[in-house]
Amino acid sequence: MLIYSKVHFAMVGESLSIRLHDPNRDSPNQLEFVQYDKLAGDFPHSLLYKTIILFNDELKRLEFYPSRSGWDVSRMGNPQYIMSLEMDPSQEYFRPKLIAVSADPTIPSFILCPASDVVQNLSKLLRPLEELPINLRVAWKPANDAFYLAYNGFTLDISLPRYKLSFFIGTQGHFESRELIGLSISPSQIIGTLLGPDSKLILDSKEGNATRQNVIVPSGVALHSWDGVHPRVLIDIPQDAGKLMHVHVYEVDHILKRLVPDATLKSWYQLAYLHILTSSHQLDPLLLCNGLEYGLHMLRSAYSYGFSELGEEGKEILGFILNLCPVRLHFPRHIEIMESVSWNPNLSPLSQSDVIARIVEAILVYAQDQAVFYSPKKTKKK
Repeated sequence: MLIYSKVHFAMVGESLSIRLHDPNRDSPNQLEFVQYDKLAGDFPHSLLYKTIILFNDELKRLEFYPSRSGWDVSRMGNPQYIMSLEMDPSQEYFRPKLIAVSADPTIPSFILCPASDVVQNLSKLLRPLEELPINLRVAWKPANDAFYLAYNGFTLDISLPRYKLSFFIGTQGHFESRELIGLSISPSQIIGTLLGPDSKLILDSKEGNATRQNVIVPSGVALHSWDGVHPRVLIDIPQDAGKLMHVHVYEVDHILKRLVPDATLKSWYQLAYLHILTSSHQLDPLLLCNGLEYGLHMLRSAYSYGFSELGEEGKEILGFILNLCPVRLHFPRHIEIMESVSWNPNLSPLSQSDVIARIVEAILVYAQDQAVFYSPKKTKKK
């Protein structure tokens, strides 16, 4: 636990320098706070977010402390990570080591720099979920289990902190998921449907002659475009380091020819939305129909009405689906004899249908009828 009692403030150029000094020692300025922007880009975001970083002048190292207790230095405890700077960083081929402090300091694990070739290549593999390498946390750690593929007793551990997902290299050399046990990143990112979205990660596992597959799609606003031939869908993923991301996990059912969402209504609506956005003139090999037909089938089903109260997230996705309809206006407006139709140029005409409006409006009317049985939440008086 840190017991430094004297704090010195000084301006170095346009930057504020904050140093801690232990009056019981002769060495001055033993610890100095390091600003976040000085290290941004060289470390994973998850290590810098809500973290106090100190430079220990006596030990020549950076110390990373979790900042759950704010700026109360006396309550920070032991550093979570340390980075030794004993060698001269200007020397050729020198790379400082960022060490994850563990219960056994004789067997440390190392965090790799986002600029390293290993992290850059892993970022290409996980780009559907995380576009920037700095949002990954790749550790070179001891392989204490027989399930890991080890090299000199060490293995790679890949984490996506914002998604609370992690992967490791299994004995067969595949990137296996810790959360979805038995599944690993598939070398083929094609499942026979959702052929447009770039923001999806497919996991699979070979079990006998059957193939188990899951699709991970991040939750967010779908940005769609159309080049005249193929639709393209990209989920707008915020890059804020502190933004926790939610994902939808869909299971591929090869028997009933469909994707199976989780038990939430949001996941159901989001899947219908993506099917409509990726509709084509050809049948999806998995669904045996095009995306628009299957999306409308989902919206017509009883599951779309399986709620007692439609939440804001459900209304938002239904609003996105409703915006896929072509806009029809009477021309001239006061006569209502002719009408003009406006088609979205960034969306395939095969995804734009007037039938969508009738189905979505029926769901919204049902939600209004259900609201009669539930009184609005009372707000507390200040």
